[in-house]
Amino acid sequence: MIRDPRTTAPENAATDPADTPLLAVLRDFEREGFTAQFDSRDGGIVHCFACGADHRAAACHHGDIVRLEGASDPADMLAVIPARCPNCGSLGVLVATYGPDSSAADAEVLRELDRAPAGREDGA
Repeated sequence: MIRDPRTTAPENAATDPADTPLLAVLRDFEREGFTAQFDSRDGGIVHCFACGADHRAAACHHGDIVRLEGASDPADMLAVIPARCPNCGSLGVLVATYGPDSSAADAEVLRELDRAPAGREDGA
């Protein structure tokens, strides 16, 4: 599921006017316990920086994806993907670009998540 931070702000949403939308979303996830970092790799793979393990994106996906577009540049499109490492259990986020400026690795991870069966976060 995708949540829109403009219409579906969490109860503990950041209120600092200096926050960019991305910083506010990242702080909200951090408050929810998502403190680790993940990265996109070729082939729809997500890399966990906490333990160094690589997994299929669908096996790591753990909650609603937040999509952001830059206010000054609509091409500045980001997806903040909550993730849980199946190896070490760390919770964190992966920030991926989408749209025309997306990297190949980010696009493959997002395609992998689109192919995962609805309602399943483990990709099974």
